Amino acid sequence: MHDVNCRAIGDRQPVCGCARRLAYGTVATKISQLKSIFESMGQKGDWNAGMGNPVCSQEISAYLNQIHIEQSIGHVVQNQAKPMFTRKLSLISMYVDRNLDHRGATPKNRYILARDQALFKLMFFGGDRGHDIGIMLTQEIRELPDKAGYIITHTYGKTARSTKPQVFSIFRCSDDMICPVKGIEQYLTVAKYHGLNLECGYLFRPVLQNNVINKPMSYEAIYDRLKFYLNKLELNEGETPHSLRNGSAITFRELGGKNLENIKQHIGWSSDWSASHYSRSSKRDQAANMVASMSQQWSIDSMKNLEAGYFEESELNKVSSE
Repeated sequence: MHDVNCRAIGDRQPVCGCARRLAYGTVATKISQLKSIFESMGQKGDWNAGMGNPVCSQEISAYLNQIHIEQSIGHVVQNQAKPMFTRKLSLISMYVDRNLDHRGATPKNRYILARDQALFKLMFFGGDRGHDIGIMLTQEIRELPDKAGYIITHTYGKTARSTKPQVFSIFRCSDDMICPVKGIEQYLTVAKYHGLNLECGYLFRPVLQNNVINKPMSYEAIYDRLKFYLNKLELNEGETPHSLRNGSAITFRELGGKNLENIKQHIGWSSDWSASHYSRSSKRDQAANMVASMSQQWSIDSMKNLEAGYFEESELNKVSSE
């Protein structure tokens, strides 16, 4: 919380003696997580006279709003999640494949490995939020003709509702190691082999002790699993599940002809939902065409070049601003 005379105002990593607080986004995330916990316990809806979800109380909303105002007045510059590209996703996938084929792998470990790689690939290629992927139902994902890919329809999430669903498609990639379609197929095959029925209910399920339970994957669980692989492979540079979403958006921008409208439609960042619903199908088709054409461009080499170019540009921008 900078003083108006502080020379570090505007720095993303300030070195100064000004008071420090948890970032507004961090507080908002924690509040959202608490809300989900209470909802899982059956406490839903607005907080009213001891009934409903206490996190939905007006006092907490007012508190969060005041934090936002305070940090804006304090000239706090928010840091974005470090983007994660397919290079690290590919390395995680290779680790998963090695351990899936390991003779000593237990059914529990094989399930977790297959689930995680499919989840991470879907998060990247779908550009979706970790929380929304975690609550996805099998009934929300449908196979496209000729097994070309999948179309996913979110009817509930951070911004999605039944009257405002988020619809996006994923297609096969030429690189099997990062292909989201192959990742899902591998996950379903492993689950079926071990007698797990995923025809209905939550697509990605947590493990409690040695049992797979038909419950949603929490953001915290996804966060822990991603950190496990990054630490295991000595790749951790501060990435979070949101890093996959950031990396996805940057990749789509670079390989998709910088068509922001298609990107917004695919990832679900559109703020023009009040526009005529007759045009939504057209926009969705354009977004699907973008993803389909880009799937043919994906390769390890092209991703390495894209990632290197992104970070080189970031360093140049940092130097020019100093």
